[in-house]
Amino acid sequence: MREMRKLTIIILVIGLFLASFVYYAVGFDKGQEMQEGELPQNEQVDEGLIYDYIRFTGRVMEINQEEDLYSFLVEREDEEEPYDKMIFTLEEDAILVTNMLDESVGKEDIKVGTKVSVFFHKDTPVLDSYPSRAGCDVVAILEEGGVSNVEVYEFDKDLVSTDGILMILPDEKTIIVDTGGNKLTEEAIKNKKAIVLYEVAELSLPAKTVPKKVIVFD
Repeated sequence: MREMRKLTIIILVIGLFLASFVYYAVGFDKGQEMQEGELPQNEQVDEGLIYDYIRFTGRVMEINQEEDLYSFLVEREDEEEPYDKMIFTLEEDAILVTNMLDESVGKEDIKVGTKVSVFFHKDTPVLDSYPSRAGCDVVAILEEGGVSNVEVYEFDKDLVSTDGILMILPDEKTIIVDTGGNKLTEEAIKNKKAIVLYEVAELSLPAKTVPKKVIVFD
């Protein structure tokens, strides 16, 4: 009789333990789902990757020029409100480049329908409106047949970007110039800001690439 009671107690204890385990597991899964859904998809960012220069790529949909104020609206196809469009103000010190190695561009080359990548520093004030408004540092006009990647970084003495994302390894074929097209040496890139045109990069952190062209600016 005592053995039967002991067996019954053991079975009850095991049953309670299993029930608690199942409850915990189900509750944990639900908690995970809620946690993953807390942020809208567009607000999620890669952990540890904080770019010094933000890139916004899309097509120019509208251009406005009033006296000394020049602005243009860029719209992205694969995003939803409020991340689908931005208005950028083009100041006199903004730099305009193209992904074609041997070409130069000016403000007159920004036209409705032009595909562009607009870069602005992460500390640039952004007007909280729709569309958002901001100034810009670099505008890259993207043409078919041009270099695949255009990025803006600030580099240290080892040619690693200060945000730790890209390391460049210029070779004898790399074009290194300033914004006026004057030829420079690799030494001129160190501790400077630069626009980098490259095709592929080694999958690492920092990513490593041999750039096609580097445009150094202050």
